[in-house]
Amino acid sequence: MDWSKTKSIFIVVFLVLDIFLLSLFIQKLSDNKIGLFVQTSTEKQLAADNIVYPQLPKTTKEEPRITAKPKAFTEEDLKTLKGQEAEMINNNTTIYSHLDKPYVLGEKFDKDEFNNFIKSFTFEGGEYEFWKYDEKNMKVIYYQSYKDRPLFMNFNGEITLNLNENKEIVSYKQTMLTSFDKIGDKEPVLLPIKAIEILRDSKKIPSDSEIIKYGLGYSTWIPLAESQVLSPTWHFIVEKDGKKEDLFINAIEGKVIEVENQNKEKLE
Repeated sequence: MDWSKTKSIFIVVFLVLDIFLLSLFIQKLSDNKIGLFVQTSTEKQLAADNIVYPQLPKTTKEEPRITAKPKAFTEEDLKTLKGQEAEMINNNTTIYSHLDKPYVLGEKFDKDEFNNFIKSFTFEGGEYEFWKYDEKNMKVIYYQSYKDRPLFMNFNGEITLNLNENKEIVSYKQTMLTSFDKIGDKEPVLLPIKAIEILRDSKKIPSDSEIIKYGLGYSTWIPLAESQVLSPTWHFIVEKDGKKEDLFINAIEGKVIEVENQNKEKLE
């Protein structure tokens, strides 16, 4: 064995390895600088437009898309519901229930009261999260959640409480998604600052406004005949001149989600 040649080979191999590792380090350093530059640039643009927002995370985790299908309720499910007359409609995918007596609420709006009702009177109500109190139409809306993340504006995973003129709960309608499963590999999620930049560039967030709340959930990505694919989605609540608006953006593709169009499709 020629030790001189072997030593030379080892030297060359280690030299190539060092060059490779150095190139990876430089590339990572470059990417971090570019990301920092983009983030700083966006922050300056938002400041120039007087758009106020809460402190945002600098990193995000990868998330999967998921599939789910509407639950077909059964007579056994209805037997668990007490103090009400419940029936199944829409091919058993919807429960419509009328209470035996109105559920009395306090004089002031209290989300905890609605939460108590949901958990006590609806089917597996603990899987739903409060969305809004529609005082004009005397309704309270809840959406189902998956692993503590809400399924935004999903009419197949919704509870709507109906109030009477005395602001008492008298009936409700419920749909539910089931058979949740991950689909494909996890994918990178947009940084919230990047999502805000896209919404601003799309004229969704006006100047002199404030983002008062944000969060990550899921929205329908592909509606299928008997199931649907849901994608991670950023939700922002934007307030200007006392008016609040809910904005949504696909957290993987960066596409703005037009909720009005989804509502229209549902009605059609």
